Amino acid sequence: MVFQTNAVEQSKVDEAPLQSAARNTTDFTEDIFVLAELQSQLLLLETRDWCRSQSSPAMFFVAAWLIAAGLIPIALLAFSAALVEFAAFSMTLALVISLIIGLCLSGALLAAARLTFNKQQAPFLRSSNEWKANVRWLRNMVRRQGRRW
Repeated sequence: MVFQTNAVEQSKVDEAPLQSAARNTTDFTEDIFVLAELQSQLLLLETRDWCRSQSSPAMFFVAAWLIAAGLIPIALLAFSAALVEFAAFSMTLALVISLIIGLCLSGALLAAARLTFNKQQAPFLRSSNEWKANVRWLRNMVRRQGRRW
């Protein structure tokens, strides 16, 4: 009987670490799923914020494209005709002056768009930082769990 009592007590001692490991593994897996869900929600929020923040620079690019492609050539041709008529420039010289003015206007709008893009933070900065923190936490948990088992 003493042997049976020792065997029962021994089996309880052996089962405790296994149950503990199963419980810890379940908790750990649950934590991973919670972190994944939170990470995906943060990514979704940052995607929305990033899309909203890109609307202003995109408008600058659209404005620059419209001016360069449709509006300015007509105004520049009219300016060239005025130079020929009122300043007695040759047609070639008047067109070259108009071309330089058009390039300067387009360049100024493109520079404004680039400055607007450069002022903004890197996209998904919060998600990236949170992801790095989650990976560090998971590594630490795996290391700690490895020592316990």
